[in-house]
Amino acid sequence: MRRLILFRHAKAAPRQPGAGDPDRALTASGREDAAVSGRWMIRNGYAPDLVLISPSLRTRETWDGVKDLTPASRAVLEDDLYDASPEDIIAVIARVAAEAETVMVVAHNPGLQEVAVRLLSEAASPDADMIATGFPTATVAVLDMSAATGPRLENLFNPRYAPPPFVETWDESQGEGS
Repeated sequence: MRRLILFRHAKAAPRQPGAGDPDRALTASGREDAAVSGRWMIRNGYAPDLVLISPSLRTRETWDGVKDLTPASRAVLEDDLYDASPEDIIAVIARVAAEAETVMVVAHNPGLQEVAVRLLSEAASPDADMIATGFPTATVAVLDMSAATGPRLENLFNPRYAPPPFVETWDESQGEGS
């Protein structure tokens, strides 16, 4: 694995009476944020070969906002990613690391944020402190795993902090499936 993309699910609705946490769906703004994050990834050349997705509804819907832009990606639901500790997430990644150049994990906090902080801290990256301060919904962290000194933060994106022209200037022909 040369690149690891950590994608926190987009904004989800509160739990409904009688429904479990895994059944929480994305809000309308969450669906839009997932799509914007997906367009950003493709525009910047971050199409994953393999996507590991927590089985919760909100993570599957987050991937739904991206998958049409990157139809060559192989997506796998991974039960071990729901309510996962950083150790669980790292174990899932390690199982598949040799299968793809770019692996994306669509999952939950605090696990994803803690994985990013742990990997960057092991490489003595100052970016670990920045990520430790927050990893809001729909955040995408792109880590270069091939650096000789250990993982480094290649890019970080959140649609709430993207300039408005990003959304308005998207050209559908930029998707990988075009």
